[in-house]
Amino acid sequence: MSIYLNNMKNNIKKYVGKLLPENIKYFIRKILNFVKHDSNTKIPIEELKIFEALKDSMQIVFDIGAREDLSFFSIKKNCFYHLFEPNKKFTALLKKQISLLENHNIKLNEFGLSDKNEDNCIYYEQSQSFVINPFIKDIDTGQRYSLRTLDEYVSKNKIPFIDFLKIDAEGMDYRIIKGGADVIKNKTSYIQFEYWDGVKKFVDILGNDFNLYLMIEPRLLDAILNDAINNMTQAQKQKDYTKSITALDNELIDLIDGILIPKGYGGNILGIKKNINNKIIEKIK
Repeated sequence: MSIYLNNMKNNIKKYVGKLLPENIKYFIRKILNFVKHDSNTKIPIEELKIFEALKDSMQIVFDIGAREDLSFFSIKKNCFYHLFEPNKKFTALLKKQISLLENHNIKLNEFGLSDKNEDNCIYYEQSQSFVINPFIKDIDTGQRYSLRTLDEYVSKNKIPFIDFLKIDAEGMDYRIIKGGADVIKNKTSYIQFEYWDGVKKFVDILGNDFNLYLMIEPRLLDAILNDAINNMTQAQKQKDYTKSITALDNELIDLIDGILIPKGYGGNILGIKKNINNKIIEKIK
């Protein structure tokens, strides 16, 4: 019965999709993606599974855009965590959770990161970001926070290395990476970040030092198999999208930037420093 219902749902989606103009479908997807993201402040289980696979090598973890979530800590407690979250609602919830922990090495930073140091920056509450989301009615509610660079923070706090750097900053990811270019290049083993408007620019800045992988999550897999498939090249269709991650090559970059992004689908990328043993990839897949 469940198979029948799933098939019926997919057929309805395809039928409705044929009736709507592409610009209307794009707008609807953007709205739905924002609503889903805004209502769920927890790290998706697919991302946590990757962290679980890597946890044995973790000593220092950075979570930029932590919101109210301590899921990484729940997976590995004997680790130093540096959390970055400017939103007062989320920091209050984080402080409450942290206060209940008997033993921890968690440092909560109540400011954001970017590519330069700035104070008194407008924070848009509805999109939870320092940049305006064009698909919702963002207004200035008067909230102001400071922004710092990752390079400055690491230097100031004398942090020797970062094992795992997770960035989920609602459109600020690229700026944060630019502001942490030295630390990411020389002191970071794993990096996970979100893309909203394409991946080529991330490849240009990270590709020399990291092997990059597209993280295959259910929403993205559904988009590839049902919405993008008719526009894909034969080489793109032949890729294995059933694994947790798939290597980011030119075909995949073209799929993301040329097909998925114009249709309104963003996603996440995992970067693994090139000097790390390739056996770790099989552990994640």
